[in-house]
Parts: sequence; C-alpha cells; structure tokens
Amino acid sequence: MSIPSTARTALVSGVAGNIAFYGPTRVQTGVLDTTSAANNVWGRAFTVKSSANETVQAGGTGAFAGIMISPKTYAIDTAYAANNTVAEFLTMGEVFVDLDAAAAPVEGGKVYFIQASGLITHASGAGNTEMTGAVFARHAVSTESGKKVAVVSLTGPLPAA
Repeated sequence: MSIPSTARTALVSGVAGNIAFYGPTRVQTGVLDTTSAANNVWGRAFTVKSSANETVQAGGTGAFAGIMISPKTYAIDTAYAANNTVAEFLTMGEVFVDLDAAAAPVEGGKVYFIQASGLITHASGAGNTEMTGAVFARHAVSTESGKKVAVVSLTGPLPAA
C-alpha cells in the first residue's frame, strides 16, 4: 500500500443528524407524530404539531422545532424513528444533514426545508420554508456514496410560525 499523495476534496465524514463540531448548542425534545413515519429521519427539519401534546412533525408549517439529531440513540440500521417516540432537535449549533437537490449549495447560503418531508434544501420556492438564522457552513458539500452531505449552522432567531 502506498502513502496517499493527494487530498480529498469531498467531505467524507459525517452522519446525518450528528452534531458536526463542538461549540454552543441548544437542543429540545419532542414526541414524533408525522403523517408518514418514514420522514422521521435524522438531519431533517421538524415543526411543532401540537404545543399541548409536545408533538412534532417532519416538515410542516408550524413553529420550527429544530433538526432531528442523535441517530446513535436508536437501534442500529434503523432508517427512521417511529412515531410516538421521543427525539432530540437541534435549534442552535452545527449539524450534518442530507440534502435533496442535485446542485450543491454554496457555503454561507440560505437553508430551506421542504414542508412535505422536512428534507433540507438550498432551493427557495413554493412548499419550501427558509430556516432563519441557518446557513450552509464550513465545508463544500460531499458527494460521497451518492449522497449529498452538508453542515448546517443554526445560529440566529428561530423562524416564525
């Protein structure tokens, strides 16, 4: 085996839903209650479904609950979290996310989520909600293994409901 002589230009580390870098973080919990549990995926955006019941849903149009984090707290090889379970949501900090779009967002660019699924995107438009105070941070977007992995930094005020 030879000694590597070139540097990779793609982000090869990072699992969607893991906190990316040490620093100030703010996390809250909520009970998952999404129409399709298959959208309860780490690294996606969630909104408040019911304040009284403390339930959240992937995507949606309610108040921003955060980006779902901590995939290691669930069973290995679990693709998504079941409804009626408690999950953690990052509202301040830096987190790895999977992206939906084929085109790469720019570092420092605005972050949106798709209301139907909570998937993170860089594209504005109908059915997408801007995450106020969030930007794509630190790295160029990875294209390893056919996935687009990016780091999102949540630093500002939460989006209005």
